[in-house]
Amino acid sequence: MDNKHIKILYITRKYPPSIGGMQRMSYHLAQALEKKANLDKITWGYSQVFLPLFIIKVLLQSFIYTFIKRKQYNYILIGDVALSPLGVFLKKIMHTPVIIIAHGLDITFKKYLYQNIVMPSLKKVDRIVCVSSHTKSECIRRAIDEKRINIIPNGVNINTILDKIDARARLKNEGILIPSESKILLSVARLVKRKGIAEFIENVFSKLTKEYPNVIYLVVGDGVCKSIIEKTITKCGLQDNVILLGSIKEELLAYLYCSADIFIMPNIRVKNDVEGFGITVLEASSCGIPTVAFGIEGVQDVIRDGINGFLVPYCDYHIFKEKISQLLLNEKDKNDISAKAKELVKNFSWEKIADRYIEIIKQV
Repeated sequence: MDNKHIKILYITRKYPPSIGGMQRMSYHLAQALEKKANLDKITWGYSQVFLPLFIIKVLLQSFIYTFIKRKQYNYILIGDVALSPLGVFLKKIMHTPVIIIAHGLDITFKKYLYQNIVMPSLKKVDRIVCVSSHTKSECIRRAIDEKRINIIPNGVNINTILDKIDARARLKNEGILIPSESKILLSVARLVKRKGIAEFIENVFSKLTKEYPNVIYLVVGDGVCKSIIEKTITKCGLQDNVILLGSIKEELLAYLYCSADIFIMPNIRVKNDVEGFGITVLEASSCGIPTVAFGIEGVQDVIRDGINGFLVPYCDYHIFKEKISQLLLNEKDKNDISAKAKELVKNFSWEKIADRYIEIIKQV
């Protein structure tokens, strides 16, 4: 079948203008698929509190597309596991195969009703695309047939903004002042427990600043742990070295990545709350920024140790600090990893990821 004759209905509850990794993933995947196939989208870019309104929207638009506009879809692609019951319903009324994308937390979410309604529905769809091997293992643990599971990682737009001086100048114009002599560590994350930001500040960064007083740690994102992180910053006396930027515009995020020296991903294990993939690592790699991270969960699928960063044994904060110091002290090591990271990330371009989705769709 010619790709342009493939008709896909793409349904996702995580989409801009709301902000987050899944939203960026949904947006860029849709853009890439639109170039390769005939794609219709039903999206939701607002608070999940109003999710019932989105369900009504999906049912109404699906009815219009199918029974009024007489569109015949080859496949329904659904953006995450939480919408599995909806996918099963649409499969029955539209007589169309359904593919679900599984990210990680949407598999492990502990609520009783979720596990007893959503997960049985997931077993009834035609194919599951997991973003990492860890997510696949979580599916298999829940008795989902491995033969119906494929792994396709998240993708990234290859960043062309690579000059650090120009990037910092642009940020200065936006009110984010980074001294030219400073070394920048960067994290981009929801401020939740599993991201490990407070623990990193206390166990690593507080010690690092004693050796490198010009190091600044920028944290992009917001969340329920913000007050805990602020208290940790005050406790360690790091008000001048740690800056919480909150949520920022996506176009500025690219300049932040290119302004940074090292990307930090100090995730910790939290029961029923996992890191499915780690798309921010790819975004950092596209700017040639090496990542230092604990080697757990889906992060292991996106970091090649010694290629685009370092995987640190879990909770070994001493080695975490050593790896950062190695990159701060040894410019040659940092430049070697930077070059390898930019080469590696080409395998994760959205164009290539979309091709892999098309191949799975053809198989279904």
